[in-house]
Amino acid sequence: MEHTVETGKILAMDTSTKTLACAIVEKGQVIQASHSAAERNHALKLIPIVQELLALENIASKDLDGIAVGIGPGSYTGVRVGVTAAKTLAWTLDKPVAAVSSLYALALTGAAQAESVIQDLPEHAKLIVYPMMDARRGQVYTGSFAGGREKLLRLIRHQDELAALEEGLIRQREDEIILFEKIVMQAADQLQAESDVHILFAGETSPQQEAIEAIQAAHADRVHLMPCEIHAGWIGRAGELLLRQGKTTPAHQLEPNYAQLTEAETKLKAREQAASEPS
Repeated sequence: MEHTVETGKILAMDTSTKTLACAIVEKGQVIQASHSAAERNHALKLIPIVQELLALENIASKDLDGIAVGIGPGSYTGVRVGVTAAKTLAWTLDKPVAAVSSLYALALTGAAQAESVIQDLPEHAKLIVYPMMDARRGQVYTGSFAGGREKLLRLIRHQDELAALEEGLIRQREDEIILFEKIVMQAADQLQAESDVHILFAGETSPQQEAIEAIQAAHADRVHLMPCEIHAGWIGRAGELLLRQGKTTPAHQLEPNYAQLTEAETKLKAREQAASEPS
């Protein structure tokens, strides 16, 4: 829906991983944040944390200007908790809501935490960021985003906030679930094809540590690693940009991005399709 919003205080949340991330962002600045490892307890803890952050800033929920939520992909149950909460709050409070890719927020978090790496890149280097969430069986949830050194530094240093965010990390491929070995092959091809390309793997990197170390060994100082968890501030900043651009989602249309159907959902859809077919 294209309806621009004059943003003030944005409530941001993400529950796509084991970390429950929540923040209040105002004009690109994080004024309160909470990050807790609460896997399988997100549904119980999210709203109390939201209430606590609002109370710390003496903000009534009705005075929020918008809501930003990570819509996944990631943990099936976790993603659903955050999206349901955002949908309910947006509907109840009549507030606009921005749907943010959790992987985009993870890429932003990783880039911000890798500031020293980016600072040391050659002037005309291009950094490709692969955010990673473990999807088991050798698979990861990932996408890819690319940016030049100077624009990335402006982005992570919050200079010219919204313009820097819009230009700093540009999506190269859509969020998906894929075997990590395929990502390694793609990254190796990129490194071989362009001498100024550097790669940053960010997020849940430890399950793929061996494969990452192998590509690091082959490409010396052009492959970088940044283990990290999503920071809700980046959900809020990305959401604020979407709200200002009018790229909001009606509360009743807000849906998670699972990047795949769960096995149970696949079976359910098959049963529903079979039931709808004439006998």
